[in-house]
Amino acid sequence: MPTKFVPKPPLEKLSLATRKDVRDNFESKKKEWEIQATEITGAQIAIKFDANTVLAYMPDTTNAGSMLACYVEGFIEAADRFINTYGDLGKEYFKSAVHKG
Repeated sequence: MPTKFVPKPPLEKLSLATRKDVRDNFESKKKEWEIQATEITGAQIAIKFDANTVLAYMPDTTNAGSMLACYVEGFIEAADRFINTYGDLGKEYFKSAVHKG
């Protein structure tokens, strides 16, 4: 029988160096990525990470902002490839799959 997944609690506090890395390498670029993702998909994209929750799974949070940036850049690259492959039908499918309602 597989082990049941038990979520880790969010980190209570991030170090000053971690907060700076998140601010410099993630927060500072977030608006640009949201615009880029929105243009690619045709859907309004908001990028939201709870850093304290995500980083609870990282043994070393030194490069936390860079890691979050890689997640976003990977999403944008995959969305772009998907839309380029499937065109307008792909955009419509994407919008219906991520619709918040």
